Amino acid sequence: YQTYKGFFYVSLTALLLFLMLRSNNKLLDRSIKKLKKNQQVLRQSEEKYRLLYNESPGLKLIFDIESFRILDANKASCEEYGYTLPEFRQMSVLDLCNQQEFKNKIKEVSINDKILPLGLFPHTNKDGSVRIVDIMGHRLTFDNTPAVMLLSNDVTERTEVLRKLEDNQKKLS
Repeated sequence: YQTYKGFFYVSLTALLLFLMLRSNNKLLDRSIKKLKKNQQVLRQSEEKYRLLYNESPGLKLIFDIESFRILDANKASCEEYGYTLPEFRQMSVLDLCNQQEFKNKIKEVSINDKILPLGLFPHTNKDGSVRIVDIMGHRLTFDNTPAVMLLSNDVTERTEVLRKLEDNQKKLS
């Protein structure tokens, strides 16, 4: 009798363990499928936003708050300034504009959570030519580094036209 009782107990325990493991395995399979789907959605979202950043016509630079070293630049910045991305990554944002007012404005952005207009500043291109850009800055974290993203709008032509208009008005006065 004891042998049958022991055999029954071991068999019942094995059956219950099997059913529990099978149930947990199904839950695990569903969790893995859901995780893979979420990872795919995340990858697609990252690709979409990377595309929006890289293909944007706005000149965008991301730089380290502490060192001012440029961490990233979008395609438009590379084309307009004449630097390749690896060249940009060897530069400081202050290589483009080394005015004290610009430095002060950048420090203001680095301690503020808002998108801040920085104003008009001359930026130097790779070929030495100078462009006037209207800059906005926003603090963010980029590759686990506290950073600032600058969005620059080239207003060189507009600034020149306004200057000529003002000169003409002065002549007429």
